[in-house]
Amino acid sequence: MEFSKLKAYLTLPTKIGEYFKKNTPFIIFTSLLIVLQQISFSVDYKYFYAFCVLFIALSFTIHNYKYLWLLGLWAMPLSITQEEILPASAITLPSDWVAIGLLAIGLLKANQYALCFSATSKHPLFRLCLCYLAWMLICVFTSTIPLVSLKYWLSTLWYVVGFLFFSVFFFQEKRICLGWFWIVAPSLVFVSSYTIIQHALANFTVLASYSVMQPFYKEHTAYAASLALFVYIFGLLPLMKNIHPTLRYLGGAIALLLLFAITTSYTRGAWIGVFMACFIGFLIYTWKRYKYIFFSLAVLGILTFLFLFFTEIKIPSHIEETSKSKNIQEHLYSVLNTRSDLSNLERINRWVAALNMIEEKPIWGFGPGTYAMQYAPYQQSYYKTHISTNRGDNGSAHNEYLLAASEMGIPGAILLILLFGSSLYQSIKGFFKGGELRFFYLMAACSLITYYTHGLVNNFLDQDKVAIPVYLLWAMIIALDVYHLPKNANHHQ
Repeated sequence: MEFSKLKAYLTLPTKIGEYFKKNTPFIIFTSLLIVLQQISFSVDYKYFYAFCVLFIALSFTIHNYKYLWLLGLWAMPLSITQEEILPASAITLPSDWVAIGLLAIGLLKANQYALCFSATSKHPLFRLCLCYLAWMLICVFTSTIPLVSLKYWLSTLWYVVGFLFFSVFFFQEKRICLGWFWIVAPSLVFVSSYTIIQHALANFTVLASYSVMQPFYKEHTAYAASLALFVYIFGLLPLMKNIHPTLRYLGGAIALLLLFAITTSYTRGAWIGVFMACFIGFLIYTWKRYKYIFFSLAVLGILTFLFLFFTEIKIPSHIEETSKSKNIQEHLYSVLNTRSDLSNLERINRWVAALNMIEEKPIWGFGPGTYAMQYAPYQQSYYKTHISTNRGDNGSAHNEYLLAASEMGIPGAILLILLFGSSLYQSIKGFFKGGELRFFYLMAACSLITYYTHGLVNNFLDQDKVAIPVYLLWAMIIALDVYHLPKNANHHQ
């Protein structure tokens, strides 16, 4: 026994040498990233050593890069921007570095994914995503600020590769495809609980809701949008009779916690997104029995909303800054208040600026990631408010669709709408023929609806904590369709 232990110790250096020999390209890539990080941290060298440890740890995941992907999922709610450490940097830790590492692995070991790529490349959602990335790249070359647009495209690319393509690859294993959200659950519960406690200490005031989630989220709207994407993921688990009762109860408890966190975030866009997902999800679930009634109610609801919106959209000649709503009921009602609610008035200002930008560059747009730096001259004084700025440092277009059109032209917005629409179509179609998997399709549809609705008043697809869940849900839909849905599945009766 002692001899065998001694032999193992003696062969350890050889095994380590073989490991480094096999993974030389990735280690070289990692070393180059460390050098770049060294340069960016030249103002304070103490952070360099922490990154050395991080990259050495990441380099050892080359054989089990599933762990790197799992690390990205688990750490997503906990990630922070380096602005919290160094004001000059906007890198998100560890999400950005995990995504970059997965992109590097994908490039170095592309031959291993050929079969998976061949199968998934036929899926319409995957094809639309590739078309969207391709059009974004074209718009980089026509951009008014090419360097900013290139950086934006690369950032989008490594997140799509890391959390869409790699997720589809790992979702070939059914256990992971149907349970990936449990990896996110502990950190998601921690962040939402931390925020609720901090908010409770401040008596749940509206003013405190803007910052209590820091340093994990910059502000309350992104925080609520991210949590809303998980409400129905956990909220539908109690309806699934084929999973363990403990998991059903735990899923329901997490969903209630997230709902309370969203309610106390005072984020109206997230509230509407959750309500809309509930309505459409119920409609899908009971469609065959009540489709004509639901269709009539949907048309009536849309017409009522349009009537209320357009009768309220007259801008007064003198805009007065109003205080935030005192309670949740008033805060929710203020969604349709476009006469005195400052937040809504500023959104209209940004939308008008975006429409003016689209009118000037309808095909190519101003370039990915450039709206904040270009919209100022396109504001109209009639729509400006007390919080309007010409410096481009106070938010974005506040609309995912107008943002895409202003930065990538009308074709870019059409591709985005097709991408969103395809994901909903595929998930709803899967629900009606998915058998035991149908609730997972419904889970994906309801979760995505929360953000697609919220995207009418905010835009967060450039932030990891919203983009990663969206890409994961797309990947789940693709994997369910390609690998797990029975080929001879009939419509669910």
